[in-house]
Formats: sequence, C-alpha cells, structure tokens
Amino acid sequence: MQVWSEPTDKPGSNRIGLAFEYLRLEDLAALAGMLPQVPVQVVDRLERAALTGDFSNGLIALELNNGSVDNYLLDLSLDGISYGQGSDLMRFKGVGARIQADQSQGKMTLDGRNGTLMLGSLFRQNIPFDHLTGDLYWQISDSDWQLSTHNLRLTNADLSLVNRLVLSSGAEGELPVMDLRSRMVNATATSVSRYLPAKIMEVSAVSWLDQAFLSGVADQADVVFYGRLDDFPFEEPTGIFEVRSHIKDIKLHY
Repeated sequence: MQVWSEPTDKPGSNRIGLAFEYLRLEDLAALAGMLPQVPVQVVDRLERAALTGDFSNGLIALELNNGSVDNYLLDLSLDGISYGQGSDLMRFKGVGARIQADQSQGKMTLDGRNGTLMLGSLFRQNIPFDHLTGDLYWQISDSDWQLSTHNLRLTNADLSLVNRLVLSSGAEGELPVMDLRSRMVNATATSVSRYLPAKIMEVSAVSWLDQAFLSGVADQADVVFYGRLDDFPFEEPTGIFEVRSHIKDIKLHY
C-alpha cells in the first residue's frame, strides 16, 4: 500500500492518494480519519455509509481545496459490496465489479456468478441470480444526476432478463424519472412478486399484482416504463406502463 500527499498549482490546494493491492471497505473510514488532510465531513459520510466489501488493485485520489473535496478519481476492483443499514441495506453478494469514476461521471462493469441481490430500499425479497453482467454509467452535476445501463443481464431459475434503463433526478422533493425497457424470457408468472420494486410502488398496485397470477409461463415479455416514479400507476396521462407478453397456461385471479 502507498499513501502520498503533494501540493497542486492552486493556492490552498493539495492532492492525496492511495494505491493498494487489497483493502477492506470497512477499514476505509478509519484510514481516512488517520489522514489530517481528509475533511471531517468526508470521514463522517464514509462512517454513515456502513460500507463492507473488498477493494483490490486500486487507486483513490482526492484533490482538496481549503479542506473541501474539489475532485476525486477512483479506479479499482470491488467484490461483495454492501451499503447502508436496516431496511435501506443494499448488498451484492457474489458480484464482482470494476469501477472507474471521477467527480462528474463513472462506469461500473458487473460480473456476478451464483449470488444474491439484497436491495432493501426497493424490493421486499432478495433476488438470487446465476449470472449478472453489464455496465452501469452515471453522470453527476451540481443540479442533477443520471444513472443508465444499456445491457444489464440477469438469469436465474425464474427468468432470463435484459434491461435498458435511464434513471434521472426529478425536481426537488420528487422521486426520479425512470425510462425502463425490459425483456424477460421463460418467466414464471408466480414469481412476479419477487421482482416488484414494492417500496416505491403504490400499495394497491402491489397488492393486486401479488395475488393476480396463479400459474403460467411467459415465453417472452416486454416491459416499458416511462415517467416519474411519484406518478405511478399513472392514473393521469403523465407516463407509460406497458407489458406485452406471450403467456402459456395462464391462470389469473381477478
């Protein structure tokens, strides 16, 4: 492991860096707290994030200006990450990733095998997978942010799923705007509940979908969702939610 600090050309500014072959995420906040150049608010955020997982073959660099972070650079591999606590816990078991990012944009390449997604802020149940692959991109500015993926693939015993997603920040105090295109192949109808983002859906819609499908298999199903998450289930013409599917042996409970 190498740690360094050096001045920049800007008055009152310096650059600190960390290069490593292996680092536990749990140790990152403690390590940052040992460096007097790292602002207290950065250390506090790391502690509140309750991160766990393993970094490898990485570089972390911060450019500080009078105690605040002006720029940063990340280039590292990550395995088995979890974030948050309690009902907001997000954990990616069995998922490896390579992250390259700076203060305005980033990319994460996922490669998961025989693992589990635990996304407590979205889903009520854990989502197992045999394979999870794809690239995630994000952009951040002072006023908004955007998260996107063009070919996120997940396969398990219930289905094979391919997603194209653009998630953009909404107006202040509103949930984001989502543009989702999903294709499911060989999906079992009785497994629908597991894949509902129930934590951000209307209770009435979730309740109906929970008990609607008694049996059946979708050879192929295409899902389109476009609109503000606040507006779903789009009782007014403010968004689009469309499902087109070829289903065999369906039994529906009205």
